[in-house]
Amino acid sequence: MAEVRYEQVSLALGEPNPYLRQALKMALAQKGLTRLTDCYDMEAVESAMNSPSLDMLICDVEMQGGDFCQTIHRMRHHQLGANPFLLVVATITQPDAMLVRKVIDSGVDDLLLKPLSVETVQERMGLLAKGRKPFVVTHDYIGPDRRKADRIGEGLGTQLIDVPNTLHAKVVEGKTHAELQKLIDSAATQLNTHKMQRYSVQVNFLVKRIVENNGKSEMGDIFTDDLRTLQKVAEDLSRRLKGTVYAHVGELAATLTNLVQRVNGAGFRASDVDLELLGKLAQAIRRAFASKADAALAQKISDTVAASLSKDKKKPADPGSDQSST
Repeated sequence: MAEVRYEQVSLALGEPNPYLRQALKMALAQKGLTRLTDCYDMEAVESAMNSPSLDMLICDVEMQGGDFCQTIHRMRHHQLGANPFLLVVATITQPDAMLVRKVIDSGVDDLLLKPLSVETVQERMGLLAKGRKPFVVTHDYIGPDRRKADRIGEGLGTQLIDVPNTLHAKVVEGKTHAELQKLIDSAATQLNTHKMQRYSVQVNFLVKRIVENNGKSEMGDIFTDDLRTLQKVAEDLSRRLKGTVYAHVGELAATLTNLVQRVNGAGFRASDVDLELLGKLAQAIRRAFASKADAALAQKISDTVAASLSKDKKKPADPGSDQSST
């Protein structure tokens, strides 16, 4: 393997212990890694992640000032930071099984047990510079592929994505910043498409379960959770659709969001009409991604559902209802 030229690498180090942080910083500087940002809390980590030149983050999972796992999850979903493919090595003091699983599920590349040594950090950087695992995209996870089987509700075979490794590109291939940004932008577009396709499958899965559990009081918690998840999915899908070849699906996603809000206000029993509309929207969204666009059909279904929602809003109040003004 080619020698890692540390002077090319930009690293952020998140470590709450100031003595350890300073010791690692000095030791790495002696190895030639001088482009290092030391972070004492999660706010500083998130600020460092906004740099488009950052190649790698090494961070303690129990940093104060934020939730490490939530931060990495948001970064992988391109909701935070400049590069959703940033190499991330988490450090942990106690290998608690539940915490380890949570950290892995956030989308980190690797996990190191403390105490750290500069030799361990160097070794891990060398391995990651050599290569990284391909990414997998599901409805709730983006990150290195470590799965033995698809999750419930995915409905599609898992497709792996080769993502940029700026550490390798800098120290081995000698790519420029402009070349790296082009790689990141291209991969981000591909990742976004995969995410939207996964969402289209998840929408159908959730709607099917909502219909099945409608009116069943014993399934109330699941029913409510599914509605809440469906609304989040619809909202994020709307965000991701903008400026893509699937932009015409945006009307369907927006209409789905409005319909879910109405169903959510009906308690544990939605009307048959609303359930039918949910099913039509789910099928239309799934079909749009499966066949890559029937804009006219998508618009027709969206208009039909929107008209139904508008008609319902215009209905006069029931004279016998228990409503009074104060």
